[in-house]
Amino acid sequence: MVRFGVVLKEMRAERGWTQGQLAYKADTTPEYISILENNPEKVPATGLLVRLTRALGTTPDYMLRRAGMLETNSHTPLEPEVQHIADLLATWPEGQLKSAARAIVITTGETLEHVLEALGDENQKERRGEGTRRTVS
Repeated sequence: MVRFGVVLKEMRAERGWTQGQLAYKADTTPEYISILENNPEKVPATGLLVRLTRALGTTPDYMLRRAGMLETNSHTPLEPEVQHIADLLATWPEGQLKSAARAIVITTGETLEHVLEALGDENQKERRGEGTRRTVS
């Protein structure tokens, strides 16, 4: 079984980053990155796990599965539309997540297109030829 620290080190190395660079991007210290990488059984607290995976451009679910800490078939796959939204949210700064959550609640029952518009998916708007962002209050 692969462990979290091993996967963290591999993913950092795949990007050509030093421990310091990853630490900066994830708002932690290079020393703690070293502790995680050299103690493969250790898993960071949820908040840091989210910051690390955002910095690495992935999700906690993917990283824990790659580390062998979650079974590959332990859940039903998300519908493509829901996965698309989850992927979008995984790249957003923490401050925007509250607004996104509000937008999802407000748009519940509407089409995926409306949800994506409320989340500000620029690619979706470009595909439709629109240039303005829908405001959700």
